[in-house]
Amino acid sequence: MQSVNQNDFVGGVSLAVFGAATAGYAYVELPLGTLRRMGPGLFPATIGLLLVIIGVFITLEALKGDDRLPKFEIRSAVAVVSGLSGFALTIDKFGLIVAILVLTLLCSFASRKLTLRSVLVISVTLCTLAWGIFLLGFNMPIRLLEWPF
Repeated sequence: MQSVNQNDFVGGVSLAVFGAATAGYAYVELPLGTLRRMGPGLFPATIGLLLVIIGVFITLEALKGDDRLPKFEIRSAVAVVSGLSGFALTIDKFGLIVAILVLTLLCSFASRKLTLRSVLVISVTLCTLAWGIFLLGFNMPIRLLEWPF
């Protein structure tokens, strides 16, 4: 008899139900509009339908999988939490570029395969994307570099 991955099954069904409820609420309570003139309900309805599709795929995958859970690595968890904490602590005092550098450097300890060169490439790419999206695209008042001393 084939085992069912209980965690993925429950998660997939929950995601599909939540997505269906979101899409149903948006369809019933909010005007959807058309693709040319989108109404306030079109976005939540679309996201809800996408959640249903993803939930169905997760549920189907759980039905054919085994019940083994992946091995939890404390090193990866500590690296990611410290990277996010470092970002939060440095963005106000030092600016976006330094915060992204701290984030990528600390999070890189989660993987043993990353080299210093690849971490620098990731950092420069993220800094460029953040500059383009937040400063040029959204015109947000985020400082790129700040020196508090």
